[in-house]
Amino acid sequence: MPNRALWTIGAIVAMFTVMSLSPPAVHAAARAKSRYLAYTPDAYTRVETIVTKQKEKKYYVFTPSKPIEFAVTGPTELRLATRLLYTVDMKGEQHYTVTITEHGLLGRTRDVATYTLTTRKSPVSTLAGNSKLVPAEGRVVKLPVSTGSHRYQIHLSGTAAEAGLRILIPKKDIRP
Repeated sequence: MPNRALWTIGAIVAMFTVMSLSPPAVHAAARAKSRYLAYTPDAYTRVETIVTKQKEKKYYVFTPSKPIEFAVTGPTELRLATRLLYTVDMKGEQHYTVTITEHGLLGRTRDVATYTLTTRKSPVSTLAGNSKLVPAEGRVVKLPVSTGSHRYQIHLSGTAAEAGLRILIPKKDIRP
């Protein structure tokens, strides 16, 4: 057990060192590239392609009135990468809230987590074929999923803007 504690402390120190050298969104994307796969939700408003440093990634758009819905079987831990989509008249930092709800047996719904996030326009990303919107810097939250089947909704609030979402699932947890 002491060895594990030392490794954990070392990993935390290494993580803070790497994070201090690069923005969190870039760091998370770099890690996600090798160990995670993008997961397509069941319900969303539309798909937008965000281009960052000549790499294209699909984001599934959701709005305050139209959440994203998806089902997943655990155990796993998902990474949910969000980007607010700025309109041309939006300026400075923007705040938005992402609420994750789970729909269980007998139609019961429960809030799993709520995150209030702050972002600003990305200086390096654009929307392919859409000059009316500018993607924000990415924000990543984790969603631990317990054993069994789960149905989640991702809700957006605290803004009139739309947001894009990428669901990332560990490659090791993909089941046929």
